[in-house]
Amino acid sequence: MSILTDEDEQFLNASGFDWKLLFENDSKQGLLVKQFQIPSGYQPATVDLMILIPKNYPVAGIDMFYFSPAILRDDDKNIGFLEIECHFDRRWQRWSRHYEWYAGCCSVATHIKFVGNQLEFELE
Repeated sequence: MSILTDEDEQFLNASGFDWKLLFENDSKQGLLVKQFQIPSGYQPATVDLMILIPKNYPVAGIDMFYFSPAILRDDDKNIGFLEIECHFDRRWQRWSRHYEWYAGCCSVATHIKFVGNQLEFELE
């Protein structure tokens, strides 16, 4: 049984993402998108993107996002609201970014679009 909706899986596959689900004990589950493209203005150009998926998703909202390896701005300016955390036996750079979740409207697709928007916004 997948922790994602059929629509989520269709979006991930149609977008050409190399993805897989992650599980740690019975308490943590996530989505890994391998070699996620980071916009110009950051280094490195591709990283792994991880999203923690709450147990009662999609009613419960997805929050924040994680990169490994950590990314840096090309201009060496500081990126705010970052932490380093360990999930699924790996170190991740957590971007603490939030928005209001609307069950039935928000999804993995909207969250990944949010990730891209936040990366662009950070450079403005």
